[in-house]
Amino acid sequence: MIAKDNQLLILDGRAMLDACWHVAKSSPNYNEATDLFMVGLRRAINFIRPSHVLAAFDHPAGSSWRKRICPEYKANRPQKDARHIEQIELAIKCCRALGIHTVYSQHGEADDVIATAVSRLPPHMDALIYTRDKDLYQLLSRPLTGAIWRDSKVGAWQEVRGASAVRAKVGVYAAQIADLLAIAGDAADNIKGCPGVGEVTAKALLAKYANLSEIFNNLAFLGVRGADSVASMLRAGRAQITNAFVLVSLRKDITDEAIPAAEAIEQALRWSWASANLKDFVQGGLPGTDFVRWQLDNLEPPTEDKIM
Repeated sequence: MIAKDNQLLILDGRAMLDACWHVAKSSPNYNEATDLFMVGLRRAINFIRPSHVLAAFDHPAGSSWRKRICPEYKANRPQKDARHIEQIELAIKCCRALGIHTVYSQHGEADDVIATAVSRLPPHMDALIYTRDKDLYQLLSRPLTGAIWRDSKVGAWQEVRGASAVRAKVGVYAAQIADLLAIAGDAADNIKGCPGVGEVTAKALLAKYANLSEIFNNLAFLGVRGADSVASMLRAGRAQITNAFVLVSLRKDITDEAIPAAEAIEQALRWSWASANLKDFVQGGLPGTDFVRWQLDNLEPPTEDKIM
């Protein structure tokens, strides 16, 4: 497999593993979630053929800055049990065993780690983020940046690339994702938006105005259906909208030595099957060993017993 020059694959490791967990948590195979994670990783690498790879996870101890602002943040989610946490830790171990630059930080969530890394990429590097999380669509305003995922129903890869493609998919441009979530809220993360103003109205507002600032500067003549009522609700909910905007916006300023600086990131994220520690991975008996062994066999010159 020949890698594409300057092609970065970014793994939203937390979301990938969580999705695998929900499929596998009832499996008698204790490590089924990590097995599925590794299948997804292999498919992504073989499809994208990256020259660089980054994996981002949430810190095992969590990141509390959003909780400090809003104690209800993600309070609607059940607490991860011990086996789930073990699978996250095992997925991190697998990525690192393959030589993939793998990061988690107490200063931010996986999404913030990804946002910070993307902000430091050289302009010529193409970045594809393996995720279905619309929060990360905020990053698609950057040229040469897309989001990919594999649709299991049709067995094919899907891609959203660029600000206009985001608008075609979710109804607003990439740069407006945080504005949309701030007004309409984000039920997945238990973030409340403006009471009384839903997603349809929020999209109508953002079709006329570029961002929240423009909306609030034009409350007297919004030009949308029920404008007077909407303006009244926006005025009453302004503090809540402002708070939600902070919560949903991705941080691009995470200070953590594990996230390479701009001048070092291209070299730090370089990766290939040939440079991975495949023999050590196989000897460790980690989930995914079968396909890693196959990859190793295809990288090494055939031995006499293989020829025979």
